[in-house]
Amino acid sequence: MKNKKIIIIVSIILLIVIAAVSVILVNNYRTASTLEGVTYTVRSETYENQIDVSGYIDAAETQTLYVASDATVTAINVSEGDFVKAGDVLVQFTDSEEQYDVAEEEYNIEQAEISGSVKEVALMKKKLEMLQDDLKDKQIIATFDGIVASLEASVGDYYEAADTIGTLINRKYLTADVEVVETDVSKLEVGQKITLDFPAYPDEEIEGVVYSWPAIAEISDSGSTVVMVEMRILDAPDEILPNYSFTGTIAVSEAQDILLVERYAIGHDEETGAFVEVVEENNSTTKIPVKVESYGTNYVKILSGVEEGAVLTAQIENTSGSAVEQGGVMSGMIGGGAAGGPPAGGPQ
Repeated sequence: MKNKKIIIIVSIILLIVIAAVSVILVNNYRTASTLEGVTYTVRSETYENQIDVSGYIDAAETQTLYVASDATVTAINVSEGDFVKAGDVLVQFTDSEEQYDVAEEEYNIEQAEISGSVKEVALMKKKLEMLQDDLKDKQIIATFDGIVASLEASVGDYYEAADTIGTLINRKYLTADVEVVETDVSKLEVGQKITLDFPAYPDEEIEGVVYSWPAIAEISDSGSTVVMVEMRILDAPDEILPNYSFTGTIAVSEAQDILLVERYAIGHDEETGAFVEVVEENNSTTKIPVKVESYGTNYVKILSGVEEGAVLTAQIENTSGSAVEQGGVMSGMIGGGAAGGPPAGGPQ
């Protein structure tokens, strides 16, 4: 009875082993059938490690020409497009009352210095400073060297306090603050080249540079963590005007050509490590060791071993649905299309 049980157990074990071996053989046959005739071609791609940016350009300095107090224009000393120096009076308003107040206080001080106390004179001088400020408010004065970009006023026009009548800009350079996501901030360097495209100036790319960025990040409107990076254009064409929109790229490193192939063309064994099988002109194959790096989901970068244009046989089955080559023609696997293609350019 005992021997009978042993025979049954051994028979069951043998059946399990036979079934497992059969499954392995069937799978190997299916894999070999699936891989038969599938090839991949090594190709070259330009790798561009860059950061995309966009925004609106602005002048180095901007002065909005505000009216400080209610008044009527008595003189306009400049026109749109004029270059002015810091301290120039651009617009003059009625100031008779203010001039009288200043002159009167100056006279009072002179009298007080003869007969008044030191403290009284000091207070009167403080009042004089305030009156002189009121007098200055009857002028719009340039705060820097620049160009009168706009001026909308005429002699005789009446304005109320806080009205604006024009803009003064400094075009020594143009500037913009652009968003850079937190993962790219470590790639930034002061002086990095930025290539800019302006829709309003389509015939030429404009070159700028990374100028600075703060020691604190912020949350963008979309909820991303970003750093606002200041960029500058040091020699902008006159056609590029403040508030023009642009798109551009910050060059993290020089573009380089790399060799790519689908990862399914790479085999591995203990003796060779990573290898490929190159299809020769007579349709024979040659096994060649290669050095590779991962590149995206379904691709590898070939560092050594084969050259561009080499045709490689498939080593593992492609189950991702990305395109494969059969007889030199691209065709879709499961799902079709070109899913899992190589990354477009460098990391963003």
